Amino acid sequence: MYSAEIHNEKREVTVLVIDDNQSIRSLLARVLRGSYKVLLADSVESALSIIEHARPSVVITDYEMPGRNGIEGAKAIRRAIPHVTIIMLSGSATDDLAQEALRQGVDECAHKPFDIRRIPDRVERHLAMMGAV
Repeated sequence: MYSAEIHNEKREVTVLVIDDNQSIRSLLARVLRGSYKVLLADSVESALSIIEHARPSVVITDYEMPGRNGIEGAKAIRRAIPHVTIIMLSGSATDDLAQEALRQGVDECAHKPFDIRRIPDRVERHLAMMGAV
């Protein structure tokens, strides 16, 4: 019974994935959909229109995208949803970029390539820190 309650609570958690690469969006969605409601956006602008209606608990965003990058997106998303967890993925993240991202409101930077099987663990860890699970 207790497990089922936790499982049901997790299903109420919404994760927004922002990446201009459709393959990455699909892969992340496939890994997360069993436990969370997953919304997808191909740009920061699309994500901002989504969060007007949906209030995700976690945002997973790419850094390099046309238009606003992941750090610029994180700042805009953080203004709209102050308590959201933001995980940024980057194939070109240097230590300086990662530090800048953390200063600008990103909660965690993950370097590509990343182990896709670990993404749910990352989400779960942040939700636990927020007291959401």
